[in-house]
Amino acid sequence: MRASCARKACLGVIARGALADLIVVDGDPLAEPSLLAGQGEALRLVMKGGRIYNDELQTQGERT
Repeated sequence: MRASCARKACLGVIARGALADLIVVDGDPLAEPSLLAGQGEALRLVMKGGRIYNDELQTQGERT
């Protein structure tokens, strides 16, 4: 756990110093739940415990 973050304050928020598990998808998964199906074709970023495991956003930025 990070020293600057009390356990409850680090969970459930997206903020500097917080622990994060999140995904970024290409589209609105509430309007189109099928974006979360398949083999991850719509996933653009996967973060677990604050560590990035897949970052297609950075790759796209480097191409432009």
